[in-house]
Amino acid sequence: MILFHRTLMIAGTALVLGSVAAEARPSLYTMSCSQAQAFVQRQGSVVANTGPMTYERFVSDGKYCDRSQRPVSAYITTRDNAQCRIDYRCAGRPRDTNGR
Repeated sequence: MILFHRTLMIAGTALVLGSVAAEARPSLYTMSCSQAQAFVQRQGSVVANTGPMTYERFVSDGKYCDRSQRPVSAYITTRDNAQCRIDYRCAGRPRDTNGR
């Protein structure tokens, strides 16, 4: 019985911590375009909600991308702009013509 309660407590704690972590992401889609742009610039690299059930990572500069990635312009819908440019997201580099 004690083991059951301990397991239930651990599961409940994990559930609460998981929901707190999910809520910790900023919701760029609820911000104005200028607020979202300033937020990404200030953070440098951020994982943010782009909708009620979607999220993406944005960066202010290519230095936040892995070596195998390059920065590409990113656009999201914000509270006041359907095509707000939010600096960049990191994307895989295209292969060259030799398949490398």
